Amino acid sequence: NVVQIISANHQAAYLDATGTVFFWNNEVATFLDPIVMGKGIKEIVYVRGRTVMAISFEDELWKFELEPYYDAENVSMVFRLHGKPVIDRVVRFEYATPYALRLFFVIRDDNTLWGWGNNTLGLLGTGAIGGHEETPVKIMDNVQSVQAQRENVVVVTLENNVYGWGSNRFGQLGYPATNEKNELEPILIYTNAKKAYTSHGTTYIIDENDQLWAFGRNVDDTIRKEADLHQAVRLMNDKVYTLYPSQSLGASAGENVYALTMSGDLYTVWGPFELA
Repeated sequence: NVVQIISANHQAAYLDATGTVFFWNNEVATFLDPIVMGKGIKEIVYVRGRTVMAISFEDELWKFELEPYYDAENVSMVFRLHGKPVIDRVVRFEYATPYALRLFFVIRDDNTLWGWGNNTLGLLGTGAIGGHEETPVKIMDNVQSVQAQRENVVVVTLENNVYGWGSNRFGQLGYPATNEKNELEPILIYTNAKKAYTSHGTTYIIDENDQLWAFGRNVDDTIRKEADLHQAVRLMNDKVYTLYPSQSLGASAGENVYALTMSGDLYTVWGPFELA
């Protein structure tokens, strides 16, 4: 009766047909067998360490966590389950990779974008830098998609405009490269786009004609001058349906970026590893 499974390193969680979430962690002997983490769930969206995040049938994002505490009576370390709602009316969840960033975003049913977590690099997009936001804060309106990784966040609005923030050291925000500062709030970087992605210093755009473009870190076959990296180049002639940046195809994908075309072909767009 398993309907979904999600794993990360030494942890895994699965969802059964009744909406019950099970979890195990092979680094902790206590959890070598699956334990119940939560009920009333329709989708698991995040697993890391002893934490599971999942969206309920009521569209609430829940955080389930196994918290360690010392049992003095039995002279041992034990764990107790703690679950709490994070934010309601969730239609989409996204976390920044790598996991160590601990930075999270949701789009709610009114198309507002919210975020929380580690703001050391100023990637929350609120204009502030530093600290850690424990509860979600509103970032912007009219958002249909969001994607975050390492140094940048990109969103596509309902008007098909792309906004981004974070680093511009490779020109990935659409203006000449600079190491002077990060953009701490959303700026317009592209128009007439269906989808946008960020990966390892490059911004990828699928435009309204299903063509794939990129700017930032040098990804095409020519050696471009550093001053020109912010100018978009078309990467392939095929019409592209979607991209799979970084580790969305599994840990073995490394830093590669893959494109799935409208005809069903999968291409390596950028990266040091060939697709087996």
